[in-house]
Order: sequence, then C-alpha cells, then structure tokens
Amino acid sequence: MRSSSLGLVLRTAILAVILPSVAHAESGGSSLDGLRAKIEYCTDCHGEVGRGYVGWYPMPRIAGQTTEYFENQLRAFVTRNREKDIAILMYKVHAVTPGTRKALAAHFAGLNPRPYGGGPKELVERGRKIYDEGVPDANVPACSACHGPNAEGFESNPSLAGQLYPYLVKELTNWTKERAQEAPSETVAVMTPIAAALTKPQIKAVSAYLSSLWPTRRRLEVETVNNSSCPPCILPIPGDEVVLIGEKLATGNCTWCHGASAHGFATAPQLAGQQPQYLENQLRNFHDHRRDNPLSRLYMWGAAAKLDAATAHELAAYLAGVEPQAACDGDEQLAGAGKALYDEGIPDANIVPCIACHGPDAQGVGNIPRLGGQSYPYLKRRLVQWGEGFDASAAAPMPRIAGKLSVDQIEALSSYLSFVK
Repeated sequence: MRSSSLGLVLRTAILAVILPSVAHAESGGSSLDGLRAKIEYCTDCHGEVGRGYVGWYPMPRIAGQTTEYFENQLRAFVTRNREKDIAILMYKVHAVTPGTRKALAAHFAGLNPRPYGGGPKELVERGRKIYDEGVPDANVPACSACHGPNAEGFESNPSLAGQLYPYLVKELTNWTKERAQEAPSETVAVMTPIAAALTKPQIKAVSAYLSSLWPTRRRLEVETVNNSSCPPCILPIPGDEVVLIGEKLATGNCTWCHGASAHGFATAPQLAGQQPQYLENQLRNFHDHRRDNPLSRLYMWGAAAKLDAATAHELAAYLAGVEPQAACDGDEQLAGAGKALYDEGIPDANIVPCIACHGPDAQGVGNIPRLGGQSYPYLKRRLVQWGEGFDASAAAPMPRIAGKLSVDQIEALSSYLSFVK
C-alpha cells in the first residue's frame, strides 16, 4: 500500500501544476495541503484509492470515474438535488468549491485499482447479455449504448466498470425513489424508465457483470482492505451445533472478563450482539498479534494463541446471537453533541460521519463492528489508542479518523454510543 500512497501524493502534486486555479480557488483559495486533505477525506468513505467501501451504506467506486459525471454529482449533492433524504448529510460532506471539484474529479479519474467484485459469478454471463443487448421485450436498450462497450462511461454518462455489486443493486432498485428526483437532465430522463423496467433478477445479473469488470487501461494492484468475504468463516459442522459449542467455549473462558452475558465491563468490550465476521477477524488479529494495545498484549494474545478458524467461528456464532444491552454510562449532557458527530461528521475538519460505515443505530455490518451500547470508558480508550498509533496495520479509514478527533469529540462520541440500544 505504500506505493499507492506515494503515487497519491505524486498525482496530487501534478494536479497542482496542471490546475493552478485550484491553488487559489474562487472562494478563499484551496492549497495543495487542503486538496490532499480532501482526497484523504474522500478515501475515508470510498476506500483506498477510490475502490469503494462495503459499509452499512455501500460507498461507490469513484476511481476511474468520468470527470464530467464526477463533477455533476458533487454539484448535485451541494444543491441537494440528489438523495436529499439520505441519513448522511451529503450536501455538507461535498460542499467544495468548483475548483476543488474539478481537481478531485481529475485525481480520481486517473486511478484504476482492482475492483472488489463480489457479485454472484453464476449471474455474470446473464448480466453481460443484458448489458450488451438490453431486454427488447421490456423496451430496455443495451447499456453499452450509453456507457460504452467496456462500461467505462463517456462525458456525463458514468463509468460502471468495477462498481461495487451491492451499490449497483441498491441504486438500480431505488432509482425511481432516489435518483429520479434529481433536477431534470438527460441522464435522469433516460435512466428512470430503464431502471423501472428491470426486474430484481435482471438488476442483480447486470450488477454482477459490471462488478466483475476491470478496465484494461493502467491498473493499480492494491490489497483488499475491506473484503466482504470472510475466509475463515467455514461451517465444518451444522449451524445449531456451532452455536452450542461456542456457548460452552464462551461461558468457560470469555466470561471472566466480558461478563456472564457477554455484556462487558468498563475495560472489556461488550461481545453480545457483535457482528460475527468482526469477532472472527479480531480473534485472528489477536492470534497474529496485529491488535497491539497494552490490554490486548496482556490478555488476548495468550487467550487467542491456540484458537483455530473453526473455534473462532463457533465463538462468534454464539456471541453474535446474545441479546446486547446498552451500557448507558456516558455523560448524558454530551450525548447530543456525540450524536451530531456520529450522524454528520465534521466536514470542515475532514471527519466523515460514523453512520456511513456503522449504520443508523451503530449496529455495524460484516467486518464493521457494532458500537451501540459499548461502555463509555472502553470506547473512549479505543478511540484514543487509534490516535496513539496502536493497531497501525489496520485497514483504513479508522486510524486516520480517530487521529483527527479531539479529546472533547472523543468524549462526546463515546458518551452518545454508550446509550444506543
């Protein structure tokens, strides 16, 4: 990933030469440092080098996007003509000057990382046929007519190649309720009847095909940092038995620190109701010594030393099914400020909303943890530790986000989350 980071800095420097107007934009100016910070802000939600991110709200791939479409969408968020009712206040997130919009579009247009894929492979061929030929019986034209033979887009028609499968499914399924409400444009006029005519199986098929594409121009080899798959999640025995075995393991070992009902204590997190994939991955991180804060070293490295993938799966299956409860031990007077930070982030400080990844009730999804109801002292200490450089090898964006938070912001956020049920 270091080479990708270096490349990002070099491309940013090149942009400053190519687009000198950005250095002194129309509303007060935008320095090279400011542009670099805004690029990092984008990747916090859209993933390393713009690959997309599978959070509670799937964030689209913006790498390789056409510059005209990219700028148009940023402008649509600013004017609140696109998805104005979404939980994330996108008009605040994308409130950037025209000069910065142009520079961001140019930067991400030049990136081409490996796509996530993720769509069902058995649907790819059917999706290719729909993309190339359309569905004549339903008056659906070939997608390639507007988006190109390789789905790389053109001018205001977006690139779809390598787009996240869950994002494509969501957008096509919800088009008439979300995107069709945009200000009138040719794109909206064309896409609205097409999206309405596609059946759910057809949407899944064409999304699977598009998610599998990787444009043939210059490619960036990057590691998968937020893969929705979970390699150790193997079911060697029936599901019910997995839970029973996990219960025996948990009650005989984990309860010493995490409580009889896995609801945690001040310094030990609540495991009840936690996302199972996240639990498995953290057990593996303890086993491999990647979670390196002091208490992890002292307690969890030894506890996880002999855990294999099957055992981790059994523990996670049981703990995920235990009913969680809110710790409610934060400062009630700070909870309101914490909720605002969770829902909106701090756009002026390039801090993204937590809700984008962790969900409206902080329930998490996949490898993104449940935060709702965790103990205030535990949450506070973990956020401080991120900023101190522990777990430095962890996937973006948490190390960078936590490092930006002030002590007051951490206290407010931790207080709010402790009350979430």
